[in-house]
Amino acid sequence: MIKLASIIFKVGGVVLLGATVGVFSHWRYTAGKESANTVWQSRWDKRNIADVELMARYQREAREEEQRRIKAIIQVNEDANLQLNAARADAARAKSVIISLRNTVRYMQQKLAADNAAGVSATVGKRQAGGDSHLLLADMFAESLKRNQQLAAYADRARIRGRACERAYDAITQSAAGAVKTSYNIER
Repeated sequence: MIKLASIIFKVGGVVLLGATVGVFSHWRYTAGKESANTVWQSRWDKRNIADVELMARYQREAREEEQRRIKAIIQVNEDANLQLNAARADAARAKSVIISLRNTVRYMQQKLAADNAAGVSATVGKRQAGGDSHLLLADMFAESLKRNQQLAAYADRARIRGRACERAYDAITQSAAGAVKTSYNIER
């Protein structure tokens, strides 16, 4: 019996020792796993925070760039409107000069007609032919002035709008860091 008790005691001790080693090993395994998970979770959290901060920075920079572009377009439009108003004022001044020239031409036409009517009958035919050519030239000159005024106004509008378009393109394509600006300024 003693031998049987000794064997049972030895087997029980081995089983108890095995169970203790198994429980200890499992405890250490889960502790190591939890420690590793905590370290990795900390790294992932830091990465996620960095990603959120980077996304916020990109969005802020994009909004700033958008605002810069909007301000540039507004400035270009204001400049173009000022130039158009200046061109309109120039056209109005030119129109007053043209009106003055037309009045002068009309006066000269009337004077030539009066001179022709008062002329001697022998020279009336000759004067009539000369007067008619002067009247024709005066009419052509007046029409030429009118057409030149229209073409100049159109050219001014086209030039101002074209330059405004170029400045808007340059303002939009120019980076916020101040890239080299290309300019297509064609002065009068």
